[in-house]
Amino acid sequence: MKSFSLLLSIVLFVFFTSCNDSKNDRTEMLQEIKKVEKTILADTLDFLNFKDAGKVIVMYDEFVNKYKEDSLSPMFLFRKAEITMNTGQHDLSLKTFNEIIQNYPEYKDIDRVYFMKAFLLENYIKDIDKAKEAYNQFILKFPNNELIEDAKISIQNIGKSPEELILEFESKKTESIKK
Repeated sequence: MKSFSLLLSIVLFVFFTSCNDSKNDRTEMLQEIKKVEKTILADTLDFLNFKDAGKVIVMYDEFVNKYKEDSLSPMFLFRKAEITMNTGQHDLSLKTFNEIIQNYPEYKDIDRVYFMKAFLLENYIKDIDKAKEAYNQFILKFPNNELIEDAKISIQNIGKSPEELILEFESKKTESIKK
């Protein structure tokens, strides 16, 4: 009986110690991520610090790989997608948006993920057909979202040159003046 109690005590000690180490490791990772995130944007210049952007992307990946079920994981993936979009890594950004959609459908900002995916396809990847499809998917999934009108306008204007948009605007303006 004594040996069973001793064995049980050892097992419980190891279990709680490993859980505590895991919590400490998570906390340390979060602190390190916060520290690097602060350096990404140069405070007064509003430019991305590319070196630290790459560093924080790696940190986001490490966190998500280690804590897939953590509520912060989809948020870190979303940040990764935004950073990669703004640093010219458009394929990685698209892959990351798709990863969030597939693995975290209950993410609190999933509507923003769908919209930003469409925006990326339209403005950076320049895939008009996929962008329209993504905007339509956004409209169907989130019909009461505040960005619905933006999505509809994007669909109407997608693929048009700035000159075409100006001519269209001037034409509508002229028509409204005549009425």
